[in-house]
Parts: sequence; structure tokens; C-alpha cells
Amino acid sequence: MTEIFKNIKNPENKNSWLVLYSGGLDSIVVAHLLHVLGKDISLLHMSYGQQAEKTEFDLTEAYAKHINVPLMNFNVEDTFKSILEQLHTNLASVSRLWDKDAEGGGVDDAESSMSYVPFRNTLFLTISGMVAEQRNIKNITFGSNLSETMTYPDNSEPFLRTMDKMVKVGSNKKNINVRAPLFTLTKTKLIELAVLIGTPFELSTSCYFPLDDGSACGKCGSCTLRMNAFKRCGIIDPGAPTQGDFDWSDCDPYVPYVSDRQTIMKWITQYGLHWELD
Repeated sequence: MTEIFKNIKNPENKNSWLVLYSGGLDSIVVAHLLHVLGKDISLLHMSYGQQAEKTEFDLTEAYAKHINVPLMNFNVEDTFKSILEQLHTNLASVSRLWDKDAEGGGVDDAESSMSYVPFRNTLFLTISGMVAEQRNIKNITFGSNLSETMTYPDNSEPFLRTMDKMVKVGSNKKNINVRAPLFTLTKTKLIELAVLIGTPFELSTSCYFPLDDGSACGKCGSCTLRMNAFKRCGIIDPGAPTQGDFDWSDCDPYVPYVSDRQTIMKWITQYGLHWELD
């Protein structure tokens, strides 16, 4: 475990949030939304042996410093490895995210079962519940969104509601919430919101198989989905690969700007996010 955790400012305040943070687009948007709204947030990153781990953690640490919030990192790779070894299998055969030799497969691995890690979010949210209970944090969240609910069972609404109940029932405090503010948003709408709140996209990565210098491969399914979503918004992704032939000709550079609170709250209410933020 690497801990960069500072004291929570308002430990009994309902505005305290623990963000399960991967370093990707979804997690930086939910974290930045909470930050802009003045919530008391802390980040929790999980290292589980994924090929992109170094890049993900480096960007997670950079974002935590950027907005000056606490960060904790747990390494659970050995937990997955020991279980699968006793089942006579190995990490790479279960998920491409664990395959150190895997390369991007374009749309073929775009949010597909090839990148599914069994019970990953169940384990991560259980650990998050333990941290929230011990640190007196009221809410747990992560970047679950509409674009992933049909592919990953541990991003679905039934899963989220069940985990919310599990954390309440399994905790002495009984009042910890599992929330998913972005649940109703597609990737494109998620980026639209991210632009409203001035999200530093350059401090995030969606790449499953980043290059040695940490830059995105531009070939994997996650890169493909991200670039296409930015293109639909008419914006050049600041985290896009520096090389490649993706067509950004009809898009404008991203200029970070935080909209006024009234505009942000109007957008949030329009798309129903306020229910998960109260």
C-alpha cells in the first residue's frame, strides 16, 4: 500500500466523498465534478497488475496534486493472482488487461468482455467501504456510465444498487452510500459535462496498452471510444496520441474553462445527476 492520505477536513460531513479512481476519463470527470462543486474528496487508486498501471498511477498522482486532495493506493495484484493460480489459470488468459504482450485491437476490444476482470469492481468497492468506514467518509463513487453498463455487469444499475445495500448492511456505521453520478451519461455527454467544469483531460488516460513514454497507443478499443467521443463533441482530445492518423480536422483545441455554478447545476439537473449528488 502506498499512502498519501492527509486528514479528512470534515470527517462527519455528508459532503465527504471517496472516489475510486483509475486515472481514466470517467474517474477524472466524476472527481472533477465533485471538486468543482466544493465537495470534500479523497482519491483511492487500485493497482491490480494491469499493463497500464504505471501510466494510470502517475496520472492519478498528478491529478491529486493538481487539485490538492488526499490519495491512497492499494496493490491487489497478488490477491487476483493467488486466487486464479489455485483455479489453475493465469491472469493473462482471463483478461487482456493483464496480458503484458497485448496490443490494441481497435473496435474489437472496445469495452468488450476481453477487457473484463472478474469481480474487479466488487473487490474495489468492498475495499472502498472499509476505507470509508475507517476514515468516516460518507459517500463512495466511481466513474460508472451508460456506455459501459451493457458490457460490464459490475457497472450495471442492479450491481450499483446492490453494492450500496451491501456497504450499508456490512458496515457498523450503516450510513455509507455508493453513488454513481455519471450513470445516465454516454461518453459523449460525459465529455460535454467535463468541458463545462474545465476538466484537465491531459491528466487522464483511457489507454489499455500505453507506450513506454506513457502516451496513448491510439489503437486499443478504449482509445478508439475516447477519440470518437471527443470528435463527436468537436474537440481535440488533449490526451490523444501524439502520432497516428486519426482525423481531428473538424475539431477545435480544448481550452479549459470552468462555467458558472448556475450553468453547471442546470446541466446536472437536466440530466438527473443531482439525485446522486445530494
